[in-house]
Amino acid sequence: MLVRSDDPYVERDAVFGVRRSLVVDFVQHDAGESAPDSTRMDEPFQTVERAFGPARKER
Repeated sequence: MLVRSDDPYVERDAVFGVRRSLVVDFVQHDAGESAPDSTRMDEPFQTVERAFGPARKER
């Protein structure tokens, strides 16, 4: 689960215990801009850049 950096509850999430590594910035884009796959969007949209990889085996 990724968490928005501007979420007002990011510091108080007792249920999920948000880790700093899961807090990300969403970038707002206007209608008419192109999505990452070059599709022209008719509605405003948001993107987030995040790299994922395989989990390390715990010892």
